[in-house]
Amino acid sequence: MEEAELDWISGDPFSKTYQDFYFSKNKAISECNFIYLEGNQLLKRWSNLERDYVFNIGELGFGTGINFLVTLQKWKEIKTPTNWLNYFSIEKNPIPFEDLLKVYKKYKDVYKISIPLIDKFPINCRGFHRIDFPKERASLTLAYGEVSECLKNIKVKDLSFDAWFLDGFSPQKNPEIWNDEVFNLIADLSCEGSSFSTFSSAKIVKDNLKKNNFSFSKPKGFSNKRHMLKGKYISYKKINKSTLNKRIGIIGAGISGCSLANLLSTKGYRVSLFEKEEDLNSKSLFNTSLVLYPRLSVGNDAYAEYCLQSYLFSTKFFEEIGKPFWNKTGVLLLDFNQQTKKRFKTLISLRKDSRIFRKVTASEASKLSGIKLKKGGLFFPDAGWLDLKGVCSFMLEDPNVNLVLNNRINSIKKEKREYEITSNNSKYRFDHICLCTSFETDQLLAVKGLSKKRGQTSVVENKILDDLKIPICANGYLSPSLKNTNVIGSTYSKVKNKNLSVKEHEENVKKIKDITTSKLNIVSGHVGFRATTKDHLPLVGNANGIFLNIGHGSRGSTSAPFSSQFISDLISKSPPIFSSKLRKAVNPERFKFKD
Repeated sequence: MEEAELDWISGDPFSKTYQDFYFSKNKAISECNFIYLEGNQLLKRWSNLERDYVFNIGELGFGTGINFLVTLQKWKEIKTPTNWLNYFSIEKNPIPFEDLLKVYKKYKDVYKISIPLIDKFPINCRGFHRIDFPKERASLTLAYGEVSECLKNIKVKDLSFDAWFLDGFSPQKNPEIWNDEVFNLIADLSCEGSSFSTFSSAKIVKDNLKKNNFSFSKPKGFSNKRHMLKGKYISYKKINKSTLNKRIGIIGAGISGCSLANLLSTKGYRVSLFEKEEDLNSKSLFNTSLVLYPRLSVGNDAYAEYCLQSYLFSTKFFEEIGKPFWNKTGVLLLDFNQQTKKRFKTLISLRKDSRIFRKVTASEASKLSGIKLKKGGLFFPDAGWLDLKGVCSFMLEDPNVNLVLNNRINSIKKEKREYEITSNNSKYRFDHICLCTSFETDQLLAVKGLSKKRGQTSVVENKILDDLKIPICANGYLSPSLKNTNVIGSTYSKVKNKNLSVKEHEENVKKIKDITTSKLNIVSGHVGFRATTKDHLPLVGNANGIFLNIGHGSRGSTSAPFSSQFISDLISKSPPIFSSKLRKAVNPERFKFKD
């Protein structure tokens, strides 16, 4: 995305592109309160919200983020312990991070609440970015892209917005944000009672509001401005909302199931997580450690978008959990053959900054990793490795999560508006069901496109590797692990045997020859089975009323939390974190009519 170019005039940011200030001189907070909070009567409406109601705000023009921070502060003051606020904001030209800091430091009233936003602020990258504020019971979805493109990525059946902040630059200077197509999309995503407010009272704005079923008044504007507009959607379209008072059944306590349980329980859903194993620490559930890094693609297709977006989301997600389970060490991808050399060269040409990765020489790579390396590559500073057992146990530490172990689900059937599952001669009823059951999904639901693949990792010891600081990836990978050991891997085969294989240990050693040729002492290993797909994308979404979050292959540490967030969005009817392109690409029924 092209960043905004700013001048600073008398201490306030001025857009060079649109030749306009982002807000009234020295009055950003009072302007937001007057035009957007009072214009939409938000404090009054929030004070009278029904229990468990999810309130959605849509904004055109994130700008400096002052509107969001003021709104978040007021939402926090209202104290709505059973409700949730979704704030969806679109921005075509993100303001450079350093300039945002200057704004927040100037406006002391919002500086404190801006700190979590500053800490989690997304990298400039086209797409949808999610930042949660669990203490305030709120989420920000920041959409980088064209306004119409971003609005089209939300399906009308998914949700409706309760209020709109129309805050782009003036129609004369930024006409694309005020055209009829945009207002038509806003109307599609509105319902009876949806409100709006805007600083602009231009004729084009009024005409487009009328054409799209909005009534409006023209009260006095803020400060020296003569008028503003505020009003409501006057169609009788039914509110498309979800409440938080629902029971969710999740089957499968791997990383997909645990991350989904965590995200849903944080919002207040009552979650039951079923696992067939007797113990969550079962060796068959978890590897000793998992490396989290992106498989970046140079294309502009759904696979490339999914790989990048899932990496950006999941690193932030695990950063919230933190040590000792998440180790943000950075990960090194070695430039070990002609294919990687060509791909890395293209990636470097496409991304000029070093926010996601940077090129390193062999000398720099050796210093970063702690061991002698003969090749350089790309270093990803936000990547790292997971203690998966610890992470999953931590994600379930919520009173809203009921972990049901030693329960193999026998059947699922729909009973009116509920779903009934049977297990061990017991019956349970839920409002929604999600299968996180990997390759065993077909025992409960007919699913096309899944394959079962065996993978074996090897735990090794070697004094030379005692100084290893970070995971290193080439043809295989070498990673720090628990108990002062290191892990290498991983094999990929159709073998169904669950026992450790000497042959596969040898294969793992051979795979990391580009990293180290030192003699390794193999002390143990782990065998697991993955659910994979032909196109290397998971099956995520709604299939005949049942949600699926499966098929992550060997990329579950990166892709599962991102996919879990999308399932959570669908259940809560929140602005979705997946674009339309991604939704289509991971549709769980996409292989249904293919050979």
